[in-house]
Amino acid sequence: MKLVIILITFALVFFWGCNDLLEQEPFSALSPNNFYQSEADVDAAVIAIYNGLVGNNGVNRNVNIVTDANADDLNIRNGSDRIAIDRYVHTADNGVLRGMYNSFYQGISRANDVLSNVEAAPVSDAVKQQATGEALFLRGFYYHYLVRWFGPLPLTTQPITDVNSAIVARSPTADVYQQIIADLNGAIERLPATYDEADLGRATKGAAQTALAKVYMSLQNWSEVRTQLEAVINSGDYELFDTYAEIFYPENKNSKEHIFMIQHLLDASSGSLFGGYMTSFFPRSSSLAFSTFYPTEGPTGIYQAYEEGDVRRDLYLTPDGTYTYQGNVISQDGILIDNVGDSIVVDRVYVAKYYEPQARRSNSDMNFPLLRYADVLLMYAEVLNELEGGPNDEAYSAVNRVRTRAGLAPLEGLTQGQFREAIYQERRVELAFEGHRWFDLKRTGRLIDVMQAHLLDEFGEVTIEPYHVLYPIPIQEVQLSLGVITQNEGY
Repeated sequence: MKLVIILITFALVFFWGCNDLLEQEPFSALSPNNFYQSEADVDAAVIAIYNGLVGNNGVNRNVNIVTDANADDLNIRNGSDRIAIDRYVHTADNGVLRGMYNSFYQGISRANDVLSNVEAAPVSDAVKQQATGEALFLRGFYYHYLVRWFGPLPLTTQPITDVNSAIVARSPTADVYQQIIADLNGAIERLPATYDEADLGRATKGAAQTALAKVYMSLQNWSEVRTQLEAVINSGDYELFDTYAEIFYPENKNSKEHIFMIQHLLDASSGSLFGGYMTSFFPRSSSLAFSTFYPTEGPTGIYQAYEEGDVRRDLYLTPDGTYTYQGNVISQDGILIDNVGDSIVVDRVYVAKYYEPQARRSNSDMNFPLLRYADVLLMYAEVLNELEGGPNDEAYSAVNRVRTRAGLAPLEGLTQGQFREAIYQERRVELAFEGHRWFDLKRTGRLIDVMQAHLLDEFGEVTIEPYHVLYPIPIQEVQLSLGVITQNEGY
């Protein structure tokens, strides 16, 4: 993992970094065509693709805004563009949406550069295969996020060489999905199942299979979902932690339940590996937290969604509760003691699953989980229920492994419809604040109904419309394309 982190820093500074650096004379002859002269060059180019996942415009904080806060699990305390998404009053000039769109397309562009140039590089076939696998995985991964958010997309698979090639009309969603599936299948063929310590954090074969399963979930292609998930389950490479809290201990990152994570580094302080946004879930403190997010608490909120006895709800700070971290009391009677000894008033319920004792406002060693094994088991239970016309023994076994760890009684004796609703519920509480909720509501056709009820409960008015199943294409993209890129309905 340390090597991956070092290379991210190198790649950002020297490969696609500061424009001023690239404009200086010593770099004037450097281009994608002649950059790839060694294994180190290839690896730097590949690692730079990962940068679309990190930083405030990457998956990081913004993924919670556009997948959890825009659903019924999180509210946002500050930032007009963030609050607009939370309340469904966002417009096409929203800065959060523009940042995500641009960051992911930057990652796609970098993937295209690698895929177009690595074959001619003077490196071994093994290096070429690894680089191609990671680039294909990341391109497919980025496109899957974008197509679910924005619908039809400018579909680019070649490097941008001039102004004309930079302006591409939107392709139908079916074409985008076809490309995503091809990319992830290509990644599966090339990526290794595991890495040694130095390369932990890179995409694996299991990550590509899990990502492809989620693509097929979006398309409701249940048989293909089953194929990919069974490959992951039967690989033996992944397992649940014994307790829910262990998933989020920094010392456990990139281990048995984690399939793919955003990498953070303590003392990065700023830039691509900056993990300080992980403290956005905590009460505001000069040393500890940004305090951007807080969980929903009303009748339709996440805090009320847990069953009695569910230990997963223990990963919340409450004004009248005691919160312990690995046996140490850090919050009691409405007072949180932060990592420099300051007392902070816990004035409402907060999310504590991303707490770690060394975290500061500008710093955290906590990785963000994008894909993990509990998600695989819950998807497997869901797809078996759909394929078999009801839950079979394997479906019950998969979901009950997750429930048992949470301290809950196993499910049994349910109809297909009851089991389907139980899986929806289980996904909400197991994967809370991990960037799944909005996508789950959308793919299951429940987004509008659920959010109408939630917005009325939380804010006293319903502001969601049917067209909100897609976000607007950033207005700058529409304007700069001179109308080649069209806008989504309603914006």
